[in-house]
Amino acid sequence: MPKPGETVGDGKLFEAFGGKGANQAVAAAKTGGDVGFVGCVSNDSTGSRMIENFNVAGINSEYIKVNSASVSGTALIFVDANAENSIVVAPGANETVTPKVIDDAKEFIENAEIIFMQLEIPYETVKYVCSMAKKAGVKVMLNTAPGRKIDNEVLVSVEYLILNETEMEIITGKTLSDDNIVSLCQELKNTGTKNIIVTLGKKGCYIYNHYHPTKL
Repeated sequence: MPKPGETVGDGKLFEAFGGKGANQAVAAAKTGGDVGFVGCVSNDSTGSRMIENFNVAGINSEYIKVNSASVSGTALIFVDANAENSIVVAPGANETVTPKVIDDAKEFIENAEIIFMQLEIPYETVKYVCSMAKKAGVKVMLNTAPGRKIDNEVLVSVEYLILNETEMEIITGKTLSDDNIVSLCQELKNTGTKNIIVTLGKKGCYIYNHYHPTKL
């Protein structure tokens, strides 16, 4: 990884469709799920290619809004020789996913079996969807990236909470270690979240739910 002021050569550039929400939508569609995507893209070439890619994957793109935001959401991912990564997100059109966009897809959302979200859209929108889902009895899976503090009113609405080590520390305000991972997961579960999945990079992941903690 480059240090401040440093230029690193011999890199390899690879461009692909992505985003946590988009990746999960495509994966669910490929395994036979009936999937729709709610969000925003810019009226740039990336946005049109994203919608085309969703359609090819069999995903309902009816609720994707196209607007004049500067760019469609983009992530720049640096991966080192040990497969550790660092990510910089340029939200672009993702910042325009407002509660109004959600209202236009209200019936679709309320009739879903499960909603997958992440924090690359405005936090007020995440809270709005969680409230809507709770009232409608729809399960929510939330990936807490990019990391930020999460309100209890959101956590109590989440069926599956996915977070990495850094995000765990941001949310709980405590340093994560092998010795306290169970207690921190229990702390989160006490807020109402039913299933906690902590991703641990090359060490795999740790799952904590009402059955028992499991390390994979």
